[in-house]
Amino acid sequence: MSAAETTLAGDALPEDDDEALPADHDAYWDELTDDTLAHLRRIRADARAQQRRDTAFAVYVTVLMVGTYGGFYTIQVIQDGTFHAQVARPDIPWQAALPYAATAVCVLALLAVLRTARWRGPVLLDALTVDWLLPLPVRWDRLLRPKFRAAVAKGAVGGVLLGAFGGLSLCLAGLGPFPVDLLAGALAGGAFGVLTVSASAFVAVRGGRGSAWWTLLLSALAVLFVLQAVLAWYGHRSGPLENVALWSGPWGWAAHTLVLATGGNAVVSGVGWLLAAVLLVGSAVGCALWAGRQAPLISGEFLRERARTADGIAAAVGTADLRRLRLAARAGAGDTHVDRARWSPRPPRRRSLLIPWRDAVALTAAPAQAGWGLAWWTAAFAASSTAVAADTTAARLCALAATLVFGYLAAGRWVEPAWTEADDLRRSRLLPYPYPSLMLRHALLPTAALAGTAAVGCGVLALLGLPVMPGVAVLVSAPALVGAALVSANRGSMPQALFIGTDTMMGNTAPVQVLLWYVRAPLVICTALAPAVYYLSGGTAHPTALVVSAALVAAATAGALSWTCGRARRLYAQ
Repeated sequence: MSAAETTLAGDALPEDDDEALPADHDAYWDELTDDTLAHLRRIRADARAQQRRDTAFAVYVTVLMVGTYGGFYTIQVIQDGTFHAQVARPDIPWQAALPYAATAVCVLALLAVLRTARWRGPVLLDALTVDWLLPLPVRWDRLLRPKFRAAVAKGAVGGVLLGAFGGLSLCLAGLGPFPVDLLAGALAGGAFGVLTVSASAFVAVRGGRGSAWWTLLLSALAVLFVLQAVLAWYGHRSGPLENVALWSGPWGWAAHTLVLATGGNAVVSGVGWLLAAVLLVGSAVGCALWAGRQAPLISGEFLRERARTADGIAAAVGTADLRRLRLAARAGAGDTHVDRARWSPRPPRRRSLLIPWRDAVALTAAPAQAGWGLAWWTAAFAASSTAVAADTTAARLCALAATLVFGYLAAGRWVEPAWTEADDLRRSRLLPYPYPSLMLRHALLPTAALAGTAAVGCGVLALLGLPVMPGVAVLVSAPALVGAALVSANRGSMPQALFIGTDTMMGNTAPVQVLLWYVRAPLVICTALAPAVYYLSGGTAHPTALVVSAALVAAATAGALSWTCGRARRLYAQ
């Protein structure tokens, strides 16, 4: 420590290099930290005031929009739920699937928060604070602990709001009275919100190391619970399995409260619910206390990298560049560093298999892409399977929309090598294929993988005696969905003219134009697929309906691949 390192309040470190520095617990460091943080508050007072005004304005606009467009509806729902309380019916599909569905939602929420912590963490400092404050010899706990407490408070409030919304949804589905569902959802959501934010501190302290293992574990649990929910929807309930799911971890303890509120599960009793509530609250409090002590141990390198990542994400959001946003988040999480795969397929002997082999090597080197693709594809399969048991047209349409959206997300993960190819066109010039033909060859492996997985799912449905046509609907839609993902991969940079828009009586059209530019490929292809998937997932076996559905699927696939060639040719010519 040199004599040039002084505090902004005028105090200097010992001038003699041979003189020993004060001990770590000396009051000198506390005074130095107080002076430094006080100066930081003074020079940033205007910026903090502006930030508070921006936050207040955002809250005001949100409350105004929600109150204007949803206020009367919410009041009516509350009145109906309060004065006409619903009676739980254990025989309806929603009641049977609730234990697994609620557990799966909690697992996915924990997974989302932990993955976000890899590039953001529970404590995020801006670049100016990181560059100026971290090099100074101050106590970091005085800066990091208040921010961590604020993050825990935000997690609790967000959990309460989301849990209350979940309880309201259960009431609207006929699963219990409104006050009980609302209170149960708010309590479970608040405690689980504190737990997830506190657990994210563990990821930040470790710098994201070992994240692949818990990501794989939580993803596998979520897929397992979703499959069990689908089986329960069709009447294949198992008391022991529900008991295992509800006691498998904090996600099950949080689901206990909602299941008890609906009154439709014999596994959850009053004593069991009380024990689960004690475990959930105790684990949340214990995790928060532990994380509060560990927060100062977050490394300065981690804070610097996350500050740069946050700036990159803010820039991508400001320009509405979703691809850049995703790449910035992956870079902050360390996903862009690809190690050599422990296993990779052998090089092919046929020239036609060169591109599928390259795609397979890329996906084995980054298995998270294929894993998430399979997870989304499983969700699409489950959503399509629920359409048979849907008793209303609205429910079938919701299942149809979920099937197509999840299927497109799965295809988007599997065509990640094509995204990489489109990001840097120089890579394609080393290959013996024209760029449009190269893009079509990128569709071979994703289509084969998704269709093969769907075929296995159809076999499982047949063995269980469940309807197979919903699985067939997902299987035949795979080529068209892959084509839509390839069109999106080759869309290029968004024209800046879309940000200008046109002023109308309903406002400026710029947001709608930007949104349509991003979703035009999946919107068009999924709309073309929708009638076929709707009829097939509903179990329709009429010959005319099958012929029409096959024609629609073939037309959507041909259109998607032709569109891919056109977009690839246009992108390469830019």
